[in-house]
Amino acid sequence: MLFLLDTAFTTPKKLLNPAVINRFRHSGVASDVLSMQKNLLQSLLAPVRMNRLFDAEVIAPNEAYTAVELVTDLQTGLWSELTAKQPKIEPLRRELQRAYLELLLAEFEPTSGAAGAPAPKGGSNVSELRSVARTALRDLAKRISGAIPQVTEAATLSHLEDAASQIDAALTHKKK
Repeated sequence: MLFLLDTAFTTPKKLLNPAVINRFRHSGVASDVLSMQKNLLQSLLAPVRMNRLFDAEVIAPNEAYTAVELVTDLQTGLWSELTAKQPKIEPLRRELQRAYLELLLAEFEPTSGAAGAPAPKGGSNVSELRSVARTALRDLAKRISGAIPQVTEAATLSHLEDAASQIDAALTHKKK
């Protein structure tokens, strides 16, 4: 996970150098980077991966890398800016954080199950991610609340306030 956080989930500033990009492409590079990051994020939090982690925990509980550990490590890395003295989150990172929130928040959105009964978005069973997501979102909300008073940059402040609002709405079942 550390490798992914250090390489795949950081903004590749060298690739986004205008002197380099403008030689072969004039727009869309940022969205390409974000798309790749979102795809990796979706893969990490996919139900099939959560099931594998759950199985590993059942088979070897003392050696397994658990879903809780994966989400905790991922969240700590993706939201590392919250620990800064004056948090400032750059645009691509804000979008990646929004994608992370969307994936966790989706666990609380019902879809139609058999006979019209509500079922979790991930399928007919409550996913392993749902319970982990609830705890992670509560922790993230506390971290965001602690960081907001230190933020001086308008875009970061708006982003964090919006994220806090989305988390609160999901955990208290309010409409956004």
